[in-house]
Amino acid sequence: MEGNGNLIQFDAQYKEELYSYFYNSLNNSFKTAEIEEQLRNAYDFAFEAHREQRRKTTGEPYIVHPVSVALIVANEIGLGVVSVVAALLHDVVEDTHYTLETITERFSSDVADIVAGLTKITNVYNAKSNAQSATFEKMLLSIPHDPRVVFIKLADRLHNMRTMEGMPQGTIQIKAGENLYVYVPIAYQLGLYDIKKELEDSSFRFAQPQQYASVVKEVTALRRIKDPVVTDFKKDLMRILVNTGTTCKITTEIKSYYYVSQNKNAGIPIEDISYEAVRIVFPESDGDSNEVTVGKHYSIYSAIICNFPERDGFRRDFVIKPKKNGFKALVFQVNYHGHWIEVQIITDDNDMVAHKGYSRVHPQRKGLLDLTTKINELSVGLPAEDLLARFHDLTMSEQRMIYVFTPKGDIQELPVDSTVLDFAYSVHTDVGNHCVGAYVGSKFVPLDYKLNTADKVTIFSSPSARPQQAWLHFVKTDRAKAKLNAYFHRTPTNDTTKSPIEIGKVIFNNYMYERNIIPDFILLKELIKHYQFYSTEEMYRQIANHELAMQDVEKVAVDLRKILRNDRHASKDKSITGQIGGGTTSIPPEISNKVPFTINRRVHFMAPSCCCPICGDDAVAFLDSDNVLYVHRRECVNAQSQLATDGKHTASVVWGDDLDPMITTVQILGRDRQGIIRDVSVLIDSWRINIQSFTISSHDNVFTGIIKMMVKDTASLEKLSQELNEISNIVSVNRLAPIQQK
Repeated sequence: MEGNGNLIQFDAQYKEELYSYFYNSLNNSFKTAEIEEQLRNAYDFAFEAHREQRRKTTGEPYIVHPVSVALIVANEIGLGVVSVVAALLHDVVEDTHYTLETITERFSSDVADIVAGLTKITNVYNAKSNAQSATFEKMLLSIPHDPRVVFIKLADRLHNMRTMEGMPQGTIQIKAGENLYVYVPIAYQLGLYDIKKELEDSSFRFAQPQQYASVVKEVTALRRIKDPVVTDFKKDLMRILVNTGTTCKITTEIKSYYYVSQNKNAGIPIEDISYEAVRIVFPESDGDSNEVTVGKHYSIYSAIICNFPERDGFRRDFVIKPKKNGFKALVFQVNYHGHWIEVQIITDDNDMVAHKGYSRVHPQRKGLLDLTTKINELSVGLPAEDLLARFHDLTMSEQRMIYVFTPKGDIQELPVDSTVLDFAYSVHTDVGNHCVGAYVGSKFVPLDYKLNTADKVTIFSSPSARPQQAWLHFVKTDRAKAKLNAYFHRTPTNDTTKSPIEIGKVIFNNYMYERNIIPDFILLKELIKHYQFYSTEEMYRQIANHELAMQDVEKVAVDLRKILRNDRHASKDKSITGQIGGGTTSIPPEISNKVPFTINRRVHFMAPSCCCPICGDDAVAFLDSDNVLYVHRRECVNAQSQLATDGKHTASVVWGDDLDPMITTVQILGRDRQGIIRDVSVLIDSWRINIQSFTISSHDNVFTGIIKMMVKDTASLEKLSQELNEISNIVSVNRLAPIQQK
């Protein structure tokens, strides 16, 4: 009894100390009597609901988690009291006996709706089917209705990553994959740069500890050299700006190690990667017009480039054309004592937007508005996995943009290589659906004509024109692809009960089975590749619309089947040579993230060309629906996709030592000279390595070589790269990252 009394006393003391910490940590906007009462009631309720629970990772009282999430929601994301209350209560319905009805009665229907949205998302994840893709589909589709759900989910994930130590390795890998594939793109789109950066680096550190440590070591070594230079540059910069009468502060923006790693994987030498930027922040006066603000950006820019040489081709004007997530600054590079330094010029208000996605002057989150539009466009007729893939590609593909003009002089922003048809769909869906061509200036051009910056485009349309399947081959923007897919999905056929996709699939399968051709997953993939289709659905539509004859498909399938059979049933001792490899041992019916999976000569597996894994890589294995085993490098976007959509059925790879050489691609950069190709070839030949292809180019005395070759393992590749680096005039040797291997 006495012990229980001490426990109660301890609970009461701990409860008050934690609440005092929570309330004192909030900003002043929450320090009113009415708000304090709401927060106190929510805290007391959450404390009692979670009283007996402890966190698995730390063993501390569970209440620490919702309190921490609430502080992130308030201080780091900048939401209001309703969201903070919902954050305090976000796990109550899921983890305790309390119901949503209780939340509604004790607080409000608004709070209950947010908690319900968070609970539904979590419940999908815990379902027996483990449909992670459905989890994230629900989260994405909730954004247009109540974005507070996804903001709190981001805060929840951020705190989980801050306390991830001690979790099982399989769980950590799943969470890291989810972050890089789903949560980081969301944070980027919303303009939550600080949260994006932390999620990137924590995921990178947990998922790829060796690579993370290597990048940290390289950046640390580089900073010892460059930081004193940057410090001197900032001093000289301040003197110059003071002399021009400019009032400002100069800060340093550190970029994520993950960002550095991605650039390094792309073949950029570490010393040429901007791991930090010097940011010049100047105050925006009340009443300043947009023209005045733009003028201040450029007056500061002029003062800088008059004193320091600017790097050609590196200026990006996000003042005239801000990023869709709200980032608005002038970004360029200058040379200071032999070092290229990135400079960003930004107002104090936009500096806050750059970190949090909103500001006190402009509280409306532009990134949220754009994200809502994208989700509404992407959500039409797409399966959950495709929705996630499209969303990831749309938000994370950093594309150079072009700016073209409508006849009225309005500017349309489009990715490089966008066509007339992309422009038409950017104007309006109906304009795209009925487009037959366009005038660029005074010249009439076809639908697939690629536009350039400053083109003036006048769309030519016809009421009788209709979208064609071939259009999917040359449109660039996701908006155009989504609109075309939506059109084909709803287009009626002679069979009013089935879609063209369903009809084409039935025709295809019946025809193949009648001729004893089993249309398994691998054959479908090869057919799509052969015809250069956008998806299997496109093939089915063309079959249904009689645009593709089944007799032709059969001939192609028979030829492909022979090739695949030869690859699969080559001699028992033959291992992987390209995409297909291994022996004849059957794959176990399940692969679990709890147990590593061993890849050796006896295991038949696919090593896809998207990332070309080799023995020794940090890799992920998983089975598809046809029991085909795939192995991807962990940094490959397809591995991240699988971890995010069905992470519990993936496994870390343990490599056997009996595998034969596998294909990989390296990039060699250097100063061109006579005989350099011969020296590279002789060295590789001395290793008795089979070169699949060797492409070279030279421009402005810079030599670039791309070599596809068969190597035993990562250790051999590293040694070979070191020897290649020692050849005269070779500057760097890098294995290409998955995204570069085309």
